[in-house]
Amino acid sequence: MHCHSSYFTPACIAFIKQGQGLSLEKYQDEHGVWVIGYGHEITAGETFNNPISVAKAETLLFTDLCTCEELIHAKLPHLKDLFQLEALIAWMFSVGISRCCTSEMWPAHISQPEMF
Repeated sequence: MHCHSSYFTPACIAFIKQGQGLSLEKYQDEHGVWVIGYGHEITAGETFNNPISVAKAETLLFTDLCTCEELIHAKLPHLKDLFQLEALIAWMFSVGISRCCTSEMWPAHISQPEMF
């Protein structure tokens, strides 16, 4: 997977880590979705029968950040503001990435800040 920016601010990463918490073992979230690491939603092709390492949790987090960024660029190609991008990614993590991919929860309109 290729991220457009391939860079996320330390504040964004810390915010997501704090909000998601870290679980090295899989568990079901409040929506019944199996997750592991920093809120990584386990897909049908993934199995996590044993605890993962912190390094693996970091890898899954970066992959999920890229997934979010790719989805945002596909749905909102005009969005160029890094702060808005990262805020939207944090929202996607809190709602659930898979729910954002398939639901009408997606924000209908996000404007660019005016340039002065």
